Amino acid sequence: MELNERYYARFGLEYNPFVKNNSTKHYYESSDLKEAKYKLDYLFKTKGIGVITGNPGMGKTTTIRKYLNELNRALYKPIYICMTTLNDNDFYRQLIKELGYEPKFRKCDNFRLVQQIIKEFENKKITPVIVIDEANYLSRTILNDLKMILNFNMDSFDNYILILMGLPVLVSNLQGAAHEPFRQRIITSYNLEGLTNDETREYIYSKLEKAGGSTNIFDEGVVKAICNSSSNTPRIIDRTMDYALLIADKLNSSIITKDIIQKAIEQTIL
Repeated sequence: MELNERYYARFGLEYNPFVKNNSTKHYYESSDLKEAKYKLDYLFKTKGIGVITGNPGMGKTTTIRKYLNELNRALYKPIYICMTTLNDNDFYRQLIKELGYEPKFRKCDNFRLVQQIIKEFENKKITPVIVIDEANYLSRTILNDLKMILNFNMDSFDNYILILMGLPVLVSNLQGAAHEPFRQRIITSYNLEGLTNDETREYIYSKLEKAGGSTNIFDEGVVKAICNSSSNTPRIIDRTMDYALLIADKLNSSIITKDIIQKAIEQTIL
């Protein structure tokens, strides 16, 4: 039996609920994420631009991907672009490809093409939903270009949804007189703050239960230690729990003790 399977079985788990591949399957809707969803619902009713920020590991990408997966494809055309892998020139080409078209060679031609594509979707009564992840990496040039590309209807209604996601610094990046016309198009914004201590406990327990395990595997004070060390950040909680299960299995322990969780915390922060 492989190691992974062994430490799942020790705790009655059918699989490891704390690894990245299972993040959407075990989506935990905290009060923070419920508020983010409320903001998104409002944005989809009004259309225009929305901004979602938060520190790494807060659940921004998972929340957006889940929201996009539930959209009616007859009404929406969702597009996801991550800026960490794209330079300015790649961005326009990727946007047009994701919209289902072949990009042009010249930048000005791509401007007009994006406007034309959005108009075609409007005629089909389909709303393009453009999600730009890691938007704090957007250059000033792209921000100015987006203002021109998407503002061709001037003061009429918006026929697109643009969602910018990134670190809290994204808000600072959008300040300044040069971005005032862009900011005026922002319908809603929200900064994810993370889980509360009670929600961290619920988050861990719900994942264990959904994977077929028991919640009676912790010594007193262990969950509190996870709260303190993780700042109630879901990604760090997951990594800590993954290490804890692995260490406990190596020690042939069916209980996650304070010593085990301390070792897991030390591994997590490396």
